[in-house]
Amino acid sequence: MLSFILTDIQGVEHILSDPLSITLNRDITAPADSLTVLFVSNESEREFSDIVLYDGKKCVFRGIVDEQTETFSANGRLLEINARSLAALLLDNEAMPQSWYLPNMRLFMERNFSKLGFTEYIGEDTPKSGSMSIDKGTSEWSVLERYCESFLGTYPRIDENGVIYISDIEPELTVITNDEDIRLLSLKRTRKRCNVISEYRVRAHRGGNYEMLIGNDNAERLKITAVRYLNAIDNKNAGIESCYRNIESSNNNYETIDITVSGRLLVRAGDYVMISGYNFGNMRVKSIRYELDGKKETTRLIMNTESGDLNVDSREYGEK
Repeated sequence: MLSFILTDIQGVEHILSDPLSITLNRDITAPADSLTVLFVSNESEREFSDIVLYDGKKCVFRGIVDEQTETFSANGRLLEINARSLAALLLDNEAMPQSWYLPNMRLFMERNFSKLGFTEYIGEDTPKSGSMSIDKGTSEWSVLERYCESFLGTYPRIDENGVIYISDIEPELTVITNDEDIRLLSLKRTRKRCNVISEYRVRAHRGGNYEMLIGNDNAERLKITAVRYLNAIDNKNAGIESCYRNIESSNNNYETIDITVSGRLLVRAGDYVMISGYNFGNMRVKSIRYELDGKKETTRLIMNTESGDLNVDSREYGEK
């Protein structure tokens, strides 16, 4: 059973249930989840600031109200809430311009994120060297994202309790067995060869040419040629590690499985899914769209299959 707790601007909590419609969107490339819900409400006028969604006893969404729309008619009063998850606080707030030498997450928490209500982070914050400048107009989310990508090689996520993960959240596995509650309604498999990078040729030292080759065994297997070049010496925003990440991402985006199931399947972006009777390898959820309209519930999952290995080849190209 789904239930909602809405908090008004006076701090009073209101429990609502039996919505007319719900749309919940999650995407692994979007910092914040989005929620739209429509109620029949007979309460006196309130302005809401926060919303929490529970599936039974499990919290599946916690966020801030972006927009509240009330419609009055002879049939009653309708209340529509549009909200985003807690990452929206980082997206909506600018960071103070400053320069960081040897940046670390503990200081970011103290100076940037704690003032927005975030008190905990999880993940390995390894020792590092380098500096990071924050320009005027940079969002707090951009600060977090840039720090994780540049110094940790990760992508940050924020869970329903407001915990910041600077390392990957441990993925869970869901198996779709086509039982009475969750039934497979449609399945589409797409292979996008144009997404795959076959190799990077890298200028790795000053005075040299593009001698370093980072190859992709998966592209070789698929007979795909798509070469990229990187000047790792003069491009301060992209190191050699970015080549590995980009090749891995291209492999993961090669094959997409798009399914729609009946019922409510509120998995997280990044979780694994298996479907009984189908063997697509490791399917990792890229995006989720859950919809309730009246009593009809459907969930659409778009997933990428994970495959392919990386290989560093010591061959050299070009003139030295």
